Amino acid sequence: MILIAPAMLLWLIFQTIVLDQSANNEFVGNIWIIVICLIFGAGMPAFIYMTTLSTEVRNDGVYVRFNTLHINWVVFEFNDIQKAEALTYRPIMEYGGWGIRFGKNGKAYNVSGNKGVLLTLSKGKTILIGSQNHEELSLAITQRL
Repeated sequence: MILIAPAMLLWLIFQTIVLDQSANNEFVGNIWIIVICLIFGAGMPAFIYMTTLSTEVRNDGVYVRFNTLHINWVVFEFNDIQKAEALTYRPIMEYGGWGIRFGKNGKAYNVSGNKGVLLTLSKGKTILIGSQNHEELSLAITQRL
């Protein structure tokens, strides 16, 4: 899915430069088309590739941050967490995919895969944190609770 937009933009560059079939025949207009295509064709996939999820269990809570999206950490304090359980889930069916998602089961922070830790908060909300090491993460949180 990520490669569809770059492929379309590269086709536009190909038409503009090689086939010379641009919408306008002005050189400056063609340069802007190429610049925009390069920004979105290479920039967006690079941005998505560099997006990682960092999760830390500290003394006061669980810290979550998308490295390209969040400046500050999102903190879930242990006072607010009732329980943590490791699970396998269906990202598309339950949360609508990957990223910061709001689904029928609550909010999710995930980048890839289908394993994570479900935090049940004292206010009744649930937060899913995707993790390749979901059992270790769950154990670290449970030990501090």
